[in-house]
Amino acid sequence: MTDRSHTRALVVGAGGLGCPVLLGLAEAGVGRIRLVDDDRVELSNLQRQVLYGVSDVGRLKVEASRDRLERRFPDLSLEVEATRLDATNVSRVLDGVDVVIDATDDPQARFTINDQAVAQGVPAVLGGVIRFEGVIMGVQPGKGPCFRCLFEGPPEPGEVMTCAGAGVLGAMAGLVGHLQVQRALGLLGDRPDEAAGYITTVDGLRGTTRDVPVPAREGCTACAQRTASSFHFMTPSTQENSMSVAIKIPTSLRRFVGGNDQIEVAGQNVREALDGLEAAHPGIKAKICDAQGNLRRFINVYADQEDIRFLDNLETPLGEGAELQIVPAIAGG
Repeated sequence: MTDRSHTRALVVGAGGLGCPVLLGLAEAGVGRIRLVDDDRVELSNLQRQVLYGVSDVGRLKVEASRDRLERRFPDLSLEVEATRLDATNVSRVLDGVDVVIDATDDPQARFTINDQAVAQGVPAVLGGVIRFEGVIMGVQPGKGPCFRCLFEGPPEPGEVMTCAGAGVLGAMAGLVGHLQVQRALGLLGDRPDEAAGYITTVDGLRGTTRDVPVPAREGCTACAQRTASSFHFMTPSTQENSMSVAIKIPTSLRRFVGGNDQIEVAGQNVREALDGLEAAHPGIKAKICDAQGNLRRFINVYADQEDIRFLDNLETPLGEGAELQIVPAIAGG
C-alpha cells in the first residue's frame, strides 16, 4: 500500500460529506489534514454527520472532529481553522497542500475552491449530495476540465435544493464522501488521468453510478486558455424524421415526472426532445430551461455523453435511440 503519511490534504467542510471524508483520509493513512469550517454542531446534523454525538451540540465542528480523530488516529497531524472559506482567504488555505476536497454545502464556496485550485495547480475533488442523489468530480489542473467547465457559475440563492430544504439520506452522505476520498487518492496516485475529466452521478435509490465525460470548455474563466485538442466533439447525422430518444431523469427531478428515472420521447434535436418531455409532464421544462427557452445555467444536458454546449446546444440533432442525460448542480454537502 502506498505510504501516505506525508500527504497533505485540505478538507473544506466538516458536515455530512466532511465527516466521512475525514475518516476515509485518516483510514487511508493520509498523515496531514487541514480542516476548515466555521459551523457548529446542531442536533439535526447527527443523522448524517457521523463524527458527532449529542454531547457535541453547540460545539465548533472543527473542534469536535479534531477530538474524535485524534483519539482514533494518534499519529494524524490535524490542523483546524474555524473560519468560512471565501475569496479573501482561499489562497492561503490552499497553500502547501497536495489535494483539496470540497465537502461544503455552499455552491459559491465550491466555485471558489475550484477556481483557486486551478490557479494554484492543486488537484481537487468537488462533491455534493441531496436526498438520494450525489455527484463527484475530480479536477487535475492544467491537464483537463474543471468544475467551471461543467457549470459556468454558481446558481442564484434558492435556485437549487439544499440539504436543509430537501433533506438527505445519511447513508448517501457517507457513500459520496468515501467516493470523494477514492477520487482524491486516485488523483495522487500513478494514474491521475483516470480520476479526472468526468463527473460521476450517484443514484442511491437504484444503487448505481454513472460517469459522464466533461470536455474542457473554451473560454472557461478558471482554466483561462485551452487548446482546440482539449475538446471532444460529436458529429451526429441529421435525420428528417423524429427519433426515439431516452431522457435520463436525475433523482431531484423525478417527482415532476411521476417518479420515473427515464422518459421515452420523440424528437429530431434536443429542443424537440425537451418539448416532448414537457408535453408528457407539464411543468418539467421550466426546471430545465429559463423563460427564454435556454438551458438554466445550473443545468447541463449530455447527448450520448457529449456536452451539448460544445455541439449545437438545444439544436443538437439526435439519432435513433439517442440518450439525453440531465445533470443538475447539487448544493448539499
